[in-house]
Amino acid sequence: MKVDHELFRTGVPAIDRQHEHYIELSEGALALCAVAQPDPAALAAAVNHALRYAREHFDTEEGIMRAAAYPLLRQHAAKHDLFRAQAARLADELAAGAPAADFAARLAKLLVDWFAAQVQTDDLRLALFLKQPANAKKFEALLR
Repeated sequence: MKVDHELFRTGVPAIDRQHEHYIELSEGALALCAVAQPDPAALAAAVNHALRYAREHFDTEEGIMRAAAYPLLRQHAAKHDLFRAQAARLADELAAGAPAADFAARLAKLLVDWFAAQVQTDDLRLALFLKQPANAKKFEALLR
């Protein structure tokens, strides 16, 4: 599955670099799902790596939001928590053995569709907040 990288851009280079790495990991996991007989261990490793990186990325974003006293932190973090819960269910299914036939579709929906929608709404709001003149100086390292 080829992902439209533009859907993951916020204009905050530090965040966009993490999104780019996340896309690469997600594409790798989804490519393994597309194989007729994927190696279960390789598939589990790739999926878990993408999900682990997503959680690390969320932790980074939430740290930025706390440092910026971002007023929408709670709502944004709640969406991250939703992803974490859905990811845990998929990881558990994969660990239990042969995933259901629709596993690849559900994985793509979470890794790509859900994540892109969250970037296009919540992450873009955060980017606008960070770019406001009152915040831009404090967070200039992120904005380069």
